[in-house]
Amino acid sequence: MDRPTPPAGSPRPSRSRARGAIAFAACIATSLAGAPALAQSSGWSPPPYPTFPHSTSFASIKLWILGDTDLALDHVIMLNTEAVYAFVDDGPPTGGGTVSRVVREEAINGALAQRLGGRSATAEVTFDCDHAETTVSAVTLYPGNSLGGGPGQPTPATRWLDANPGLDLTDLSQAACSAAYQRPFKASVRSAALRGPASAPRPTLPRPIPNEPVPAEPSEPQVPRPGHVWAQVGAFGSAALADDHWRKLKDHYPTDTDGLTLRDETVARDGKTLHRALAGPFETRATAEAFCMRVRNGGGDCLVR
Repeated sequence: MDRPTPPAGSPRPSRSRARGAIAFAACIATSLAGAPALAQSSGWSPPPYPTFPHSTSFASIKLWILGDTDLALDHVIMLNTEAVYAFVDDGPPTGGGTVSRVVREEAINGALAQRLGGRSATAEVTFDCDHAETTVSAVTLYPGNSLGGGPGQPTPATRWLDANPGLDLTDLSQAACSAAYQRPFKASVRSAALRGPASAPRPTLPRPIPNEPVPAEPSEPQVPRPGHVWAQVGAFGSAALADDHWRKLKDHYPTDTDGLTLRDETVARDGKTLHRALAGPFETRATAEAFCMRVRNGGGDCLVR
């Protein structure tokens, strides 16, 4: 049968291109058809690697915990700029004696994940509450978040501790032993609706005396009251201004400031008297750091002393 002659000037189809297209399509179809069978036969699937928190602010870490991990907020006992720590087998503080807990760690930045050799870990920790002694054993590292991404790899406890310079074993002990220990997410906060991006922004707190650096001089004591930790929320020219700033903080953060008091510490500088507003006391440095993260996230100044 004669094929019709194409009109003059019209492009002729390329047989090599047509054959190449057909071969490419066949290759793709074969690959797609074989991929499920390969995954099913091998049991392999891509490991879940969610992104890290967008920042180390308290709100960003909280959103990340809720959205990208399987952690329960009320199990979280401590957080810092590199990791979130929680008790897997949670329970009330014992107040004394010996207690064992499985500590769960989730890395929140790549530097810690690289040092760990994974993104999450568990460790069996025994606390001697009467003698303030802590023993770490049976550490297992996982390549992905939420103990996923592959089988866990046992690792020496010393290696895990070396990879976590920001981990304070004293705070872990307090969380297991002391009823006074304040977790980052208090009970009154856990059930509250989390403010999303569409929520009205929290007003920015007025910043105290711009030219006054918040850190204390090295020669002054770092902890104003022995046995407790305080957070400096500003430095002002008078006690009245410090009191006014504290009232505004309590209005903005009623839950976080519940049970805290204001301590007025005076210091002479350049012939003037400044009033440092110290909020506290906090039982541990970790709880004070969590408080400061919330204040800084809202536009205020805060430094653990």
